[in-house]
Amino acid sequence: MVYSLQSETEMHAARLSIFLLTVATVWLCPARGDTEEIPSMSSERPVECWLDSKGNEWRVQCDPLTRSCIYAPNKELSSRGEPTKTL
Repeated sequence: MVYSLQSETEMHAARLSIFLLTVATVWLCPARGDTEEIPSMSSERPVECWLDSKGNEWRVQCDPLTRSCIYAPNKELSSRGEPTKTL
């Protein structure tokens, strides 16, 4: 999106907004280090299939010890996150 800035104040506000957005992105979404393990499903544990409100199917595997679940779409997703084709 392109904006036409009318004043020095608007230019300063735009630069500040971009800076704050960058800082928030880095703070909220830090890069994963090499030592961090990326969560993945275990082939030794059961997987359930769930449907979301749009009717899309998801594979879900929960761990009762950590009280956490890993989920993945049952279809390949487009760049917009829309299901495209079955895996």
